[in-house]
Amino acid sequence: MPPTDEVFLKGVVSSHASLYRLERLLVADGKVVGLDTLWLPRVLADKLKEHLQGEFIIASVFLRGGPPC
Repeated sequence: MPPTDEVFLKGVVSSHASLYRLERLLVADGKVVGLDTLWLPRVLADKLKEHLQGEFIIASVFLRGGPPC
């Protein structure tokens, strides 16, 4: 899905933006309690792709040297 198909991203990113959409279920006590949807710039997603499962994104970013410039 192009990023510009998401209403909240229109006007913020170009139709040619290279973004990944990551959707994860939030689980507590073995039960699904929510859905987490993140849009990540490709450069960041490529750096973190091996660590996206089971980790918080912000913790992963800072453990690996901070956000890309």
